[in-house]
Amino acid sequence: RQCYYLNMIGIKHRNISNYNESINYHLDGLNLAKQIDNIELEVFSYNMLGVVYRRMDLIRAALDYHKQALDLAESVENPSDGLKQSIAVSENSIGNIYLVLKQYDLALNMFKKSLLIEQQYNNKLGLAINYQNIGYALEGKDNLDDALKSFQTSLKYNKEIESNIGHVICYNSIAR
Repeated sequence: RQCYYLNMIGIKHRNISNYNESINYHLDGLNLAKQIDNIELEVFSYNMLGVVYRRMDLIRAALDYHKQALDLAESVENPSDGLKQSIAVSENSIGNIYLVLKQYDLALNMFKKSLLIEQQYNNKLGLAINYQNIGYALEGKDNLDDALKSFQTSLKYNKEIESNIGHVICYNSIAR
């Protein structure tokens, strides 16, 4: 429980751009997860560190942490549902890094892998996010018709989960 709380405090700090504090809390969570030998929490901590570094535009560190999370999660022979969800987060995050690097085909590959897991669990937020990101990658490749379809699919899921922020993001992408 303490590990989870440390990561939640890290997320709160990340959301107000207090990145150094966020990193400290996520590292504390990671160290505790290792001490208690909890792979799910370890993977979660690695992913959260990756998100912080991505927000700081420190792409190499972000990629390293997300890759560590992915490798660790995929090393488990029969992953739990929580680990499978963490794999989807890792794949989506790595896809976002490839977007920043304008490596659109690599980004699409990662988003589609993440999408398969989100479909398996009918995670509508994850589906909305992945379809939006697929749209960005397709737009980057000048495949505007398919990008528009992907943005519209994302909008459909955002309407189902009543995400106002999701609506705004989708409408901006569709208008662009």
